[in-house]
Amino acid sequence: MAFDEVSSPVLAKKFSAIDFNAEEYVKSILSKCDIYRTLYDQRNNIQTLGEETAVSLKKNVYKNYRQFIDTAKEISYLEAEMYQLSHLLTEQKALLADQIETVIFDQPKAVLVQKEEKNEEQNSKKKDFIASLKATKDVINQLILKELILNGELTEYDPETYSSIHKINAWLMTDTLLITTLLNNGKSTILTTFDLSDLAVVNVRDGQGAKNAFKVLYALETRMFSAPTKDMKLAWLDKIDRAKKNYGKTVLLDPPKMIDKTDKDKKSEGETEEKKIKPTISTNFPKIIESKSFPNLLNADWLNELPEDLDMSIAQRDFEGAVLLVEKARNYISGFPESPGLLEIKKNIDSRVQTLIGAFEKSLDNSNSSRHVSLRSIRVYILYLIRLGQAKLACKLFFRNRGFEIKNSFKQLKMEGAVTMYIAKLAEVFVNALIETGKEYKKIYPQNKNASAYLVWVHNELQCFTDKFSRQVFTRSTNISTIAACVHIALTECQRLESIGVDLTFDIQHMLLKDVMAIVFDTRDQLLERGKMRAMEDTWDEIDYSKSPDSLNDLKNEFELLRLEGIDAYFRGNVVCLSSSTLIFAKDILAFLFDGMQLYSSELHCTFIRCLVDIFKAQSIQFESLLKEQIMKPKRNMIFVNAEFVFSKVLSCIATQLEGLVRNDIAILFDIGEELTKLRKYDRTNSTFPGSRGGACHVICNEEIRRRIEELINDNTTTTIIEIKYALNVNVSIKTVRRWVTNLGYTYKITRPIYERRNDNDVKNLRIEYVRWYTSISPINRYRNIVFIDGSSFNSHKFCSHSWARRGVTPNPIIHPRQRNVSMILAVNGLNIIHCEAVSVSVNTFCFKNILMKLYKFWGQRKNSPW
Repeated sequence: MAFDEVSSPVLAKKFSAIDFNAEEYVKSILSKCDIYRTLYDQRNNIQTLGEETAVSLKKNVYKNYRQFIDTAKEISYLEAEMYQLSHLLTEQKALLADQIETVIFDQPKAVLVQKEEKNEEQNSKKKDFIASLKATKDVINQLILKELILNGELTEYDPETYSSIHKINAWLMTDTLLITTLLNNGKSTILTTFDLSDLAVVNVRDGQGAKNAFKVLYALETRMFSAPTKDMKLAWLDKIDRAKKNYGKTVLLDPPKMIDKTDKDKKSEGETEEKKIKPTISTNFPKIIESKSFPNLLNADWLNELPEDLDMSIAQRDFEGAVLLVEKARNYISGFPESPGLLEIKKNIDSRVQTLIGAFEKSLDNSNSSRHVSLRSIRVYILYLIRLGQAKLACKLFFRNRGFEIKNSFKQLKMEGAVTMYIAKLAEVFVNALIETGKEYKKIYPQNKNASAYLVWVHNELQCFTDKFSRQVFTRSTNISTIAACVHIALTECQRLESIGVDLTFDIQHMLLKDVMAIVFDTRDQLLERGKMRAMEDTWDEIDYSKSPDSLNDLKNEFELLRLEGIDAYFRGNVVCLSSSTLIFAKDILAFLFDGMQLYSSELHCTFIRCLVDIFKAQSIQFESLLKEQIMKPKRNMIFVNAEFVFSKVLSCIATQLEGLVRNDIAILFDIGEELTKLRKYDRTNSTFPGSRGGACHVICNEEIRRRIEELINDNTTTTIIEIKYALNVNVSIKTVRRWVTNLGYTYKITRPIYERRNDNDVKNLRIEYVRWYTSISPINRYRNIVFIDGSSFNSHKFCSHSWARRGVTPNPIIHPRQRNVSMILAVNGLNIIHCEAVSVSVNTFCFKNILMKLYKFWGQRKNSPW
């Protein structure tokens, strides 16, 4: 087969021919010698033709689409030009009508006489109409000032069913169309009043039972009237159209002409009519002069065309032009007195302004995650709203837009890799959005008028951020080290907000306080459980690293990173003079310390310190129980070495780090150091075990055991029976320990707060006794040696728990109403303030003891001072 016969253009021409027959074409191919080769070539050629056809179709579709877009643009431009041309033609038509009505040359006398006769006839009809009208005095006075253009009898029809309703009389004035009806007494009453400024007249074709009809459109109301003849119908349509064009040019008659006309009427009427009309004119003449002192609003063509111009500007999204038109119109009409025409103009402007505001709201709406609005566009729209007098709405839309922008940014982040990486991205996106919003806010409101709204918005967005932060970080699988790193990242990012004058450190710490306290308590409990298990499993032998010196170097590096000083004294070559459980305890509590320091806040201070104290006390109990065991007597020196390391080196390191963080002494940690002194007292003589000689087979609750139980309960009222048995280290059952405790008069009760009795008789008697005692002391000792210590608490947090107490004694703490998170403590005498301190939570035993120690030191330094 030749190339020309199988090329794409030739095949396309063959296939597109009108007389193409597929069967004949296939038979001609099969008639060739090499059928397989011919079919294979033909398939390739047809496939190539199909691909070329598809490419050609794509090009044609793209070309037609581009032509369609260009044509649509041209049509849009043409539509705008036609709209402008329509306005120009309307203006030209109005100008030509004014020129035709303008009389340059004097008219013939016959025409003047005819017009005068016609005016006299209209005035006569008007006079008769006013005389027979049943209306208020104000309405009659207004009708006197207007000219009658046309009147006649019409029939009103239903505009939907074309059925006749009733006959009415229509009176066309200079600016009003009146619809009246006759009463039984011959008087006329006004049914409807149409203002020509909002009136439209539409011709109705004859048919369906209504002839010579026309419709009157006013606001949302449609009325249909029928004239007696076709000429009267045309006259009504023409006169109403002319009156609408002249509306505002002759709204009121000149006072001199009105006075002349009334004088003529008075001469023809007589004395009675003169008395009726003259007071009316005299009382309304000042109003006429006042109304003529302002130019007529409707004489301004641009004001009449303002609604259409605003619609065109909004349709073309020329918001700047629309706002300028609104400002121009508001400035123009601000000096005019209230009138129906002015109210109508304001109504039209307000409706367009609402449309404009709706367009701005739609442009600022980014609730859909796929829509993004740039800050520059937001600023333009917000400034437009402020210029339109919608500053409050502008502020609301601005912050709503920025809030959705932050949420959309959060949705685009993907949870990949470690939690810290995701939190770093999340915090960076959040802080960058707040900084951008703050800078843009300062540009929009340079005088900082809406600072409160901005701060409220920042607080709400921070709440959303912390909620998302908590859901990702505070989970069961996340340890305290990861949580501390994430919180540190968030706090570090929030410090960048200081560049715009915002500090959210306290807010974010307060919002995360509940979750942080929960993880601190959970970590404390885990450390206590691990400490008990390791103490029971440990052999309390020295550790030899001679076979693995690298592990010894790693251990030294770990403690160096944990800033533990003085540990080198416990290294003797490749041997560490400490047990494995003590080394692990030191690592765990120091790691817990540094993690807690990253989570530290003033509200977390007491909780964190209390957790450290609990861990050290639990370790002291472990050492004490080991020293009491007879089987551990050979290892007693080793236990003392480990105890000295824990309560001297490790505790000193923790106290140093906390004092550097808090910048104040923490007396409660020094009190824990006394636990080492207690441990040194244990030897064979003060053991709680009974003697090894004969006697009772069971353990007797002697005086030492009772004293030890009371010490344990007084030290921690929430301790359990199992913990008491473990601390006593006696070979008895739990039921026996419970019996010992109950025999001592203790019961396990629920603890709940009880408000302080302030006005009971016994309390008042105590006050009286105190006053008597106080006044019995000499004034010198009273003013110098009596120190008053008191605290004012704010909303202290109390929660229910169980604790031991003797029968008849309640463990419920007495609280003061309306307590807070901060306690202000003040110590004064009669001459001066001795000491003052602020505690972030309610005062407990350790805090009060710390304060007394400070007062004791201060008193010792000032004992010779006269104060």
